[in-house]
Order: sequence, then C-alpha cells, then structure tokens
Amino acid sequence: MSRIILVAITLFSVLSFMLQTAGYAEYTSKSDNKPHELSAQTVYFMPHGDFASIADNGTGGLVKTDITDLFAENFRLWIESGYVRSGSSVNEVNYFYMIPVMASFDYSMRLSRRVTLSPVLSVGYTYVNLSYRKNGSSIYETKSAWEPATSAGIDLDFSISRNSSITLGSRYGAVFEKEKNMYFSMFTAGFKCRFNIYHK
Repeated sequence: MSRIILVAITLFSVLSFMLQTAGYAEYTSKSDNKPHELSAQTVYFMPHGDFASIADNGTGGLVKTDITDLFAENFRLWIESGYVRSGSSVNEVNYFYMIPVMASFDYSMRLSRRVTLSPVLSVGYTYVNLSYRKNGSSIYETKSAWEPATSAGIDLDFSISRNSSITLGSRYGAVFEKEKNMYFSMFTAGFKCRFNIYHK
C-alpha cells in the first residue's frame, strides 16, 4: 500500500509541474479566474475507544480539489475522497478499510509570508468495509455500509513557490453507525498546487 501511495504522489507531482509549465498555474486575482487547488496527501489513521478494538492504526491516501474564495475571501470549499486501510490484532477481524467522500470547509489565515493556518470542518459519508468471523468460525464474513461521518482539525501550508506548497494536517472525527459512534484521528502530509482555469 505504501508503494501505491508513493506512486500516486509522484504522478500528482508530475501533473502539477506540467500544469505550471503549461501556464495554467499562473495566479491571477481577476474575479472570473478564481484559483483552484489540487492536493494529494498520505494519511496515518488512529482509531479510538471501541473503534480500536476492531481496527489497528492504518495508512492511506486522500485527494481533494478546492475552489478558493467561493463565498468570501480566504473561505474555501473542497471535495475530498481517498482510501484508508488497517489490519487488526484481534483474531476475529481480518482487515478494515474506509473510503470517505466529504465536503469540507476551511478558513485560511496567513501566519507569515510562507505559512498559512486553516481550521477545517468536514461532513459527508464514508464507505466502511470490515472482514471478520463470528463465534470462532474459520470463515471470514464481510460487512459493508455507507455511514455518515464528520471531522474537524487544522491544516498548515508551507509555501515552496507561488503555486505550490507542502501541507501538514490533523483531524479528529467520527463515523456514526447505528449501534455506536466510532471515533478516530488522522494525521496527513502531502503536496498542493494552485492553477487557474481561464474563461474566454
């Protein structure tokens, strides 16, 4: 899985470089050319409470696309999805993974010329898949469902050029299942590029 994530980030970096060299990453403040952002991140996942009895710490990746200054200056809306997987130290559980599909909102605050802090709130659904066995059976069964989810946290952007930055973040969230809520933390690190879609 770590190799897949590394390849994905490498391909994303090549794509962002191509966008910039092609002239699509040139920043402009014109109202009809609002800058867009693409981001790819690796994830370290930590379940808490009852969740930790099902899943171990895991890894994954997230991709998001942003529309900046959508309603007000520095306010951003983005759509985020990805894949997070973990094994389990419990014999009854084989593996666990989830695929979140979230709408996220943040407000960016510039701390210095190159550093930006952004509180983040995300809401949406996540596809949860659990492979387990009942009552000592040797056969694993699979349980899967779309469940509502939410998370909140902080992102830090470290600018490395006019149109690209390194991102670090943390989240605390919950998956709302019928039986009980499952709580988790995520730590992220990745790369972000900014580009414009020109309107003629």
